[in-house]
Amino acid sequence: MDSSSKEISPYEIENARLGYQVASDLASFYGGAIWSMFNAMLVANSIVVAGTTFVLSSNSPLLLLKIILPIIGLLLCFTWFLLVKRAHEYSAYYTLSAREIEEHYLSDTVQTLSRGGAFGSGKTVTFKLGGTEEKRQMSLWARLIRNEVVSYLIILMFVAVYVGIFFQS
Repeated sequence: MDSSSKEISPYEIENARLGYQVASDLASFYGGAIWSMFNAMLVANSIVVAGTTFVLSSNSPLLLLKIILPIIGLLLCFTWFLLVKRAHEYSAYYTLSAREIEEHYLSDTVQTLSRGGAFGSGKTVTFKLGGTEEKRQMSLWARLIRNEVVSYLIILMFVAVYVGIFFQS
């Protein structure tokens, strides 16, 4: 803890621990929610693409579906983008909230998120395990692209497919 700050009471420490636990749990929840939403939207978009492909390859007079399905797909992608963006924002918010509590109130004993921030940016972090120190650094390959960016690229690929289908029909 910062030596220039005022003395922190045991009551404040206990509240900080509780706040840290809640923020950490919410960050974890939103991290899982991101992938649940992502998987559901991936399946939904795959169904729309499959349906559109079927309609385009059939000789039936379903011209209206050839136009409507790509539009539905584009709307689905827009919704998907918004859901993923919001979930990533909340996940970051709760992670940073927990990290703030950790650094202000618990830094003498807990450094999980603080070290995680350094680790994620490629800095070497040190663990004290069994009386020895182990140093770890996230590789350049692991830091090359973030999950959030990959999510948006996949959504963009579906958008490109829908635009291509729309202009083909």
